[in-house]
Amino acid sequence: MTDRIKQLSQEVVEKIFAGEVIERPVSVVKELVENSLDAGADSVEVEIEAGGRKLISVRDTGSGMSRNDLAICTERYTTSKISRVDDVYNIKSLGFRGEALSSIAAVSKLKITSGRGGDAYVLEIDKSGKTISETAGRDGTKVEARGLFYNVPVRLKFLKSADTENAHIYDFMLKVSLAYPGVSFVLREDGRKVLDFKKTADLKERLYQAFGGELIKALVDVNSAQAGVKISGYVGKPDFNKNQRNWQYIYVNGRVVSDRTVSHAVASGFGALIPSGRNPVCFLFIDIDPELVDVNVHPTKREIKFVNGSLVHDVVAAAVKKTLVLNKPVPEMNMGLGQSVSGEPYDPLDMTAGSQAGFSVAEPERRAEPLPGFSQSLKMRPLGQVKNRYIVAIEDEGICVIDQHVAHEKVLYEKFRKRAGKDGTQAMLVPVSLELTPVKFNFLKKHLEALTTLGFDLEVFGKNTLVIRGVPLLISRVNPEKLIEDLATDISEFSSVKQAADLKDEIIKSVACHSAFRWGDAITSEEINRLLFDFGEVDTPYCPHGRPGIFRLKFDEIDKRFSRT
Repeated sequence: MTDRIKQLSQEVVEKIFAGEVIERPVSVVKELVENSLDAGADSVEVEIEAGGRKLISVRDTGSGMSRNDLAICTERYTTSKISRVDDVYNIKSLGFRGEALSSIAAVSKLKITSGRGGDAYVLEIDKSGKTISETAGRDGTKVEARGLFYNVPVRLKFLKSADTENAHIYDFMLKVSLAYPGVSFVLREDGRKVLDFKKTADLKERLYQAFGGELIKALVDVNSAQAGVKISGYVGKPDFNKNQRNWQYIYVNGRVVSDRTVSHAVASGFGALIPSGRNPVCFLFIDIDPELVDVNVHPTKREIKFVNGSLVHDVVAAAVKKTLVLNKPVPEMNMGLGQSVSGEPYDPLDMTAGSQAGFSVAEPERRAEPLPGFSQSLKMRPLGQVKNRYIVAIEDEGICVIDQHVAHEKVLYEKFRKRAGKDGTQAMLVPVSLELTPVKFNFLKKHLEALTTLGFDLEVFGKNTLVIRGVPLLISRVNPEKLIEDLATDISEFSSVKQAADLKDEIIKSVACHSAFRWGDAITSEEINRLLFDFGEVDTPYCPHGRPGIFRLKFDEIDKRFSRT
């Protein structure tokens, strides 16, 4: 019988091993930059040519290496980060496996120049072997990898265009720079400087360097600690959301990671404040005992695993929710030059529609003083109703426009959720019978108990017929028959795909939506004042479906439009 199993040569093993760590040029950049940060560098300069195929160079101001360090740094499993098995479960550095330099050396022509305490040496590795010599140089290290995958041509075929590889490298450099604002970062592509961040005092300044002032305006600060997990950073206001998750920057103990647990927790914290299909923006830093997180689950350390993922999830979700509740971020109107505001044109002099058009102002003698809640923090004073759609109010920072339906829907949703059934039922003078389709009737009948707890008084009367005897005291201005018909339609649509707890919440959302002021409803000054008062008491100014109920146009924006700045 012929033997079939053989031991691979060292050269083949090294190239296979390198393939697990070095997937593309950005992998080299990542490993080298992380080594620089672990070495205590306060300046990192990266230079790439031809998307990293021709050259990847990383120069830092870190602690540097001795001659003996250089002699063995490209051997497998040589590292300064750990020494015992227990150290693997208490990782405080970005790198630790001792595989980066050996992997890079296996698939490129490597040159390392490093100095410490006035002595400097250069290590060169190519097909002919390894040489070390003295050189003139400064403290720190410069690593140059040329001809990436020159000896593994099959890997070259999987690389994308130079522009695509450049984009991956830029994305990593941006992400890592946010985690280390006290370090300056430079990135050059084919001799052109594309990223240049000076060292800054904190994350906010680094975010300003990277994205500009408009992003800063759209962020709210997150700072929370619970059960040994500290959460810091920023989340975007609910109206500043994206259709993809590439605006979610997540760090664990200073390490750039991709983690579904944290992403889901952020989304849970926002809840219904963001419409379905959209994603929140975040720059979140999680600090946790290194023993409670495993960073060794992936060769590139791109993914991690928490010992107690559910705990981290709950802490992150609670921190995000708390931030949004405390800050109650109000969306701002962008009135920049060259931009238009969508919606119907409004002419304040157009009175052709009689009392239903124009601007109806609350009666002067009944205008409210600054109201509590939102109104207290914003010092809003209602002016009146526009087009029977919006309420306009004024406060110290600017003019607020409130969507009467969204605001009322949010108010009713919160009241039903917190006080369901406690406010009682208003009995109808004359009970009304309502015949439904068999499907709607059966779904509604199935959930009569839930509706009763909200304050409805409904009775089954014959086949497919309900008698409406009362509706919740919380609602007014509604047609009971239409309300129940709408609820039956909604319940029949979502009850088959919702769990019990979610279904109850969906019923409350539906009741609130169909009971709220509609577009076109004229509202009295008393109702305006009451609505603003109640809306100021809710946790966040967004309806249960994620739409904002208020926008603010700041006076400084108005000043700019009139050239007053």
